[in-house]
Amino acid sequence: MEKIKFRVSESEDRPAAVKVLKKKLAKVEKLMSDWETSMTHVTDEERAGVLEKVQDALAWVTKNEEEQASTDTWADPIFISADVPSQSKSIEAAVKKLNKKPKPKPKVEEKKDNVEAEKAEDEEKKAEKAEDEEEKTDKESDDKAGEEKKDDEESVDSEAKTKDEVTEEEGDNEL
Repeated sequence: MEKIKFRVSESEDRPAAVKVLKKKLAKVEKLMSDWETSMTHVTDEERAGVLEKVQDALAWVTKNEEEQASTDTWADPIFISADVPSQSKSIEAAVKKLNKKPKPKPKVEEKKDNVEAEKAEDEEKKAEKAEDEEEKTDKESDDKAGEEKKDDEESVDSEAKTKDEVTEEEGDNEL
């Protein structure tokens, strides 16, 4: 009597378990296709390995469902509902492992290139600043030289005036 109850419960539970497994496998297939763009650090080989396991599980389910359909209802079942979830265990573990795979850190060389580029920009700015200061210094020295020349000219003019005045005074004294 227990065998009959077992077969009846399995005839109801088995299709439900297969349906749940097929949904899980479809989700994993979709996830693997989504990961092609969202998790590029997971390689094609790793995704292919998971998809291969999915295909193996689907083949197992299909084969066993066909065999079960060809057996009599009073015969022992080919597979039971408890066997179905075990087909997805290795797939779930593989997906979990890939999901935890850390993204690679950016290459240090790229950062060095950026740092070197920034240093080059800083050096260019310093060079431009130095040139500006040099031009400013040259201009100031030119201005000072111009002022000194002007001062020299004024002093020569004033000396010339004083000599003329002295000469005039001497001429006045002679008279």
